[in-house]
Amino acid sequence: MINSGRYINYIIEKLNIIRYELISKNKLNLTDDNIILENFIGNILNLTYSYSLINLNCKEKNFPGIDLGDESIGLGIQVTSDKSGKKVQKTLDKCIENKTYKKYNKLKIFILSEKQKAYSMSYNNELLEFNVTKDIFDFDDLYRDVLYVSTDVRRKICEYIDSEIINVMESLDADFYDQYDFKRLVKDIKKEEWVYSEKEKSYMIIINHFFGYIPFHVDVLEDNSIVIVGEKRYKDKVEIFANVAFDCKVLIS
Repeated sequence: MINSGRYINYIIEKLNIIRYELISKNKLNLTDDNIILENFIGNILNLTYSYSLINLNCKEKNFPGIDLGDESIGLGIQVTSDKSGKKVQKTLDKCIENKTYKKYNKLKIFILSEKQKAYSMSYNNELLEFNVTKDIFDFDDLYRDVLYVSTDVRRKICEYIDSEIINVMESLDADFYDQYDFKRLVKDIKKEEWVYSEKEKSYMIIINHFFGYIPFHVDVLEDNSIVIVGEKRYKDKVEIFANVAFDCKVLIS
């Protein structure tokens, strides 16, 4: 049985891959509406909080003010990379103007990047329930709440992330590397498949595999250093990834 703490670590690690990709793209104004990402976040929230959220943009394109809705509890959630108070106010105005409160009288805003430390705005409208302090949340809040769910729920979240993360990263036009699969692949190589190189005066193994659609070779040398051979445009990403995976110096040939 996997330790419950390992589930939490897995959840944080994988969701942070998505989060920091979004933060980087947001700085360059490269984030657009993304139904795949909205569905993904919605299902993570469903598993964590026992919601029954659906993607409202699948029912009505550009649904006003909110992206996800659970009609059974009257909850609407806006999913956005924009953490500004201006965006929060715009969301509130849209919900009031379009009377979304008739079905969804409670509003929460999930920030895909990192919410502000504080929001100076005030809000008071009986038609739509919204607390500026409590109802703006991000991945850090999600991680804290995952600490209080059952081990079975954590396992389900991990399984869901594992099944969808490549699709999500692909929808963001980003590459995905799984360091655990990378480690496992190297460890599973049979001893007789290692070859001694007279030229390099060391043993090596060449692994042909795809990580996030990127083909490259891995040479593991006798001193446990690694030589990655791949397309040059991926050089920096591969180097960082391999350093994290193996905790050792990585040489790029």
